Amino acid sequence: MNNRCFFVFLSSLFCFVGGLLAKEDNAASVSKEDAEVLEALGASVGTNFHKFGFDDKELEFFLKGLRLGLAGEVKEEHIRSMGPRIQAFMRPRMEAEQARDREEEKKLMANLRVPMDLEIQTSEGEKTTLGDLVKGKKGVLLDFWASWCGPCMTLMPELEKKAKKLGPKGIVVAGMNTENAGKAEIVRNKRKIAFSWLVEPDGRPLSQMLKINSIPRMILVAPDGKVLFNGHPMDDQLVSTLADLGVK
Repeated sequence: MNNRCFFVFLSSLFCFVGGLLAKEDNAASVSKEDAEVLEALGASVGTNFHKFGFDDKELEFFLKGLRLGLAGEVKEEHIRSMGPRIQAFMRPRMEAEQARDREEEKKLMANLRVPMDLEIQTSEGEKTTLGDLVKGKKGVLLDFWASWCGPCMTLMPELEKKAKKLGPKGIVVAGMNTENAGKAEIVRNKRKIAFSWLVEPDGRPLSQMLKINSIPRMILVAPDGKVLFNGHPMDDQLVSTLADLGVK
């Protein structure tokens, strides 16, 4: 969650849950079903902030603010005025959490091997495997995308540049559509794509294995199936990973 999204989330949280108890008659009674929902809502808030590691004293003030919000005593104007200070306070905690996530992902990917013999179809209906594509090469760079994904479509020109630049240097670039062959083929024809244009098999086994929960996402896979990079297409780490393979 970036700083802006976090601020919007926090503002929305206080405004939403503050309204739950703003009226005195809301405290009359709570059904068992509603109690379960409210408990789950509280747990979701706690889970979201647990990862930032507030100490006991910080947690005390956070809960004080949460109670004020629940009671409807916090004005949205006040929260907005505190926005820059909230962001400054949370930024190092968010960056630390992101760093931990990256380390966990590296550990996961280090022990993972992509099945290079998995049968995959192209948008034209032909069958291939990642092993076939990468044979005699240094690696295969997969771009997971969908036609409904605005950022994916915006980055299509960059993907085409990568294919043209990296292909002669031993890196096979391939699009991996997460929808179906029909939609993938429309884009291929419209953009006159001349490199490998794949469609992920039913059930999205690669997306599940690689923990892809957002797109666009690029995966650099070695000939033996080892994951060398798993991240955003414009991440500088991809450039350094390619450099390690002697590709600049």
